[in-house]
Amino acid sequence: MLIDPKNTLIDTCAVARLTKTSKSYWEKLRCRGEGPKYIKRGRLVLYRLSDIEDWFDLHSVTPAGGN
Repeated sequence: MLIDPKNTLIDTCAVARLTKTSKSYWEKLRCRGEGPKYIKRGRLVLYRLSDIEDWFDLHSVTPAGGN
């Protein structure tokens, strides 16, 4: 059985380190309902890497007037 790395679950601190943002940034996104999908088990919040990537893809911007 192979494990798909995109389905790897990581916690809020790991997401913050991976994206070079703060833990509170992700907590605020969750509170406002603006962040990527997440899984909650009790107090533990986990994100799938694929959901983080999808969320970033939705928020990527292509500069106007580029070459």
